[in-house]
Amino acid sequence: LDHNGIPIDEADSKLYSTSDLSKLQATKKNPKRKGTPKSRFKEGKWLESLAKVVKYKEEHGNCNVPRKWKRDPTLGEWVHFQRRQFRLRQLSRRNHMTDERIRKLEAIGFIWKLKAQK
Repeated sequence: LDHNGIPIDEADSKLYSTSDLSKLQATKKNPKRKGTPKSRFKEGKWLESLAKVVKYKEEHGNCNVPRKWKRDPTLGEWVHFQRRQFRLRQLSRRNHMTDERIRKLEAIGFIWKLKAQK
């Protein structure tokens, strides 16, 4: 169970090897909902990037990957993209951010708005 008492998805537990794992909130899989192969692939890639952020946090103490981080430039862009998608969602504009993704990012201590942002 995570810090909110929600069961952690077994697939997530295999993906993460961190103390933050206990904070990840997973939703129950809906057996009737079969997503397209493309959407399942995209979600798998999203979870891979989330795992990289968890590893970054273990090393640096936060989830604030610099946008142009030399070690993994795509990770910095991914983090920036998540914040942008969240802002678009708040504005009721087209976005790729889901409730499940928000819960997972918040569970690892993801900050949506950095102090330098307006």
